[in-house]
Amino acid sequence: MEIEERHGITGVCVKQRAAGRGEVWVLVDRPEIGNDNAWHLFQYLRKHRRDIDAHFVMSRGADLFWQARKKYRTRIVEFQTNRWAKVMRRCTALISSQRVSQIHSHPDEKASPKKGNRARTFVYLAHGVARGNNLESLARDSIDLLLTATHREHLQALEFGQQRGADNTVLTGLARWDYLSKNNSQGAGEQRIIVAPTWRSQFVQFRNENSMETQLDMRIFLSSPWLSFWRELLVSLKAQADSAALGKPCAFLLHPQMATLADYWHEVGMPEVEFLRYGDPEFQDKFKQAQALVTDYSSIAFDAGVCAIPVVYFHFEAERDVSNGHTVPGWFSYAKHGLGPIATSASEVISHLMNLGVDGKVLDNPYRDRSKKLFSHADGQASRRITDAVEDFQRRHPQPG
Repeated sequence: MEIEERHGITGVCVKQRAAGRGEVWVLVDRPEIGNDNAWHLFQYLRKHRRDIDAHFVMSRGADLFWQARKKYRTRIVEFQTNRWAKVMRRCTALISSQRVSQIHSHPDEKASPKKGNRARTFVYLAHGVARGNNLESLARDSIDLLLTATHREHLQALEFGQQRGADNTVLTGLARWDYLSKNNSQGAGEQRIIVAPTWRSQFVQFRNENSMETQLDMRIFLSSPWLSFWRELLVSLKAQADSAALGKPCAFLLHPQMATLADYWHEVGMPEVEFLRYGDPEFQDKFKQAQALVTDYSSIAFDAGVCAIPVVYFHFEAERDVSNGHTVPGWFSYAKHGLGPIATSASEVISHLMNLGVDGKVLDNPYRDRSKKLFSHADGQASRRITDAVEDFQRRHPQPG
């Protein structure tokens, strides 16, 4: 039996299957953060597909936890608790923007798994656009269904051949793009120039086996070009803001792998800035209001493209491999496909920002045409396509109960 439900707010007619099929979907991002593609997909399911028994997992310490628990009550499951273990034993689809072992089972169950665990489909949402060819790495993981964000990376996945094909690789777009592509920010807010470096694997000294938390190797970090170049840029941006040359404050977006940098910020000579965190429940609204984004290799540049935010790439180490060891060059070229100009020094970054009109002038941005071609699936329908893809895969590949 199908139930037709019409949502007055969106005007969207949704056909829902009656509940009772016994499917339990468990969604998880980085547990200590949440607020990524799985979170946006979970919210879609609770609004449009309540027939699906969906649960979202995160750590109690996540900024989003209590706000989410208040709204969704017991459907928010605390990571690494006994209740999480029980939900996972009923899970028929584990859907995540991460592919680490910690999200699959309780640590106590790895040594002595309990009876009654159901076979499940693992759906990898990814947490950003795959620029390099990371498919050999993906093939080593037990990913049943891979979802891609852009046409070019989708073709790259299909051409790879090993364990990938139209049967288990679907182009959907990213769930968080459904929100980012809407003109629905809460209030005008303060426009910022967001500085968003990505991490470097050589800086990570320690990883918690049971979580995704990390510590920095300060000895390596303090002597790194990464620190000196980003410090120089932040000092320059602050000087430009103080002199009203650009007139916009700078905000530093902490990568989750380097979140502990905030504890040493002034000790390593960094200037006073506002910190932004991915786990902030209001992060997407703050990001959508940005005046510009400066990054090196972070895939958040694609989110900026979805929001029509000017991008400048800061490639002070362009001659080096900065893939952190988990990808090889793929379809994407910063020169051919990048969403903004490339700078190799702090002064070049400032110059490019001014040329892009960040100083208040309205200038034509030649990179917007690239964005329009690239983001054909940033149309507000990614979560619907993801849901359809998971259901279709499960119909074609039923798991034993």
